[in-house]
Amino acid sequence: MTNLKQMGLRRKIILWAFVPTAIILMAVASVNYIAYRRVAETLILERDEEVTRLAAGQIATSLTEYADLLVTEERNALLGQGDLIYQQAALRSARNRLAIFDGGLVLLDGVGAVVAAEPVRSEIMGADWAQRPYFRQVLRTGRPVFSNTLSDGPQGSPVVAVAVPVLGSQDEMMGVLVGMFQLGATSISTFYGD
Repeated sequence: MTNLKQMGLRRKIILWAFVPTAIILMAVASVNYIAYRRVAETLILERDEEVTRLAAGQIATSLTEYADLLVTEERNALLGQGDLIYQQAALRSARNRLAIFDGGLVLLDGVGAVVAAEPVRSEIMGADWAQRPYFRQVLRTGRPVFSNTLSDGPQGSPVVAVAVPVLGSQDEMMGVLVGMFQLGATSISTFYGD
C-alpha cells in the first residue's frame, strides 16, 4: 500500500490505463483467434466436401465405364445364346480385353447359377448365387449394378463386383455377367489408379 502512495500521479494514470487496455486487447485477440479458427474450419470442411463430390463423380464415371465395357463384351460375345461351352470360350477369349477385372469374370444364368468363370474356378461352377444382392438388383432393374465389398473373389478374397444383364436375342433376361475388382493393399489394378 505504501508503494501506491509513493507512486506519482503520472505512474498511477499509466498503470490504470495500461492494465484495462491490455485486458481488452487480450479479449479482442482471443475473440479474433476463435473467429478465425471457426472460419478456417468451415472453409476446410467446404473444400473437403467439394473434393469428395469431385472424387465421387470421377469414381461414378469410372464405374460406368467399367459397366459399359462389360455390356459391350456381353453384346459382342452373344453370351445370351445359352450354350455353356460357347459362353466359357467367349469369356476366355475376352480375358485380355477385360483384364481390368483382376478378380475375374463370372457368368450367371437366369436363376443365378454359376455357368462360366474366367479364370476357371471349378469350386464355384454350378453354385447358386441367386441371393447375391447384385444379381437380384440386376434382375429387378435390368441395369448395371455395383456391389458393396463381397467375398466372391478367388479363394474368397474381397472384391467389388460390377454386374450387367445378359440379354437374349429378343432382349429377354438370360443371366448376369459379373466383373470383379480385388480389394486390398496387394492388389495392383487400374481400378486404383483412376
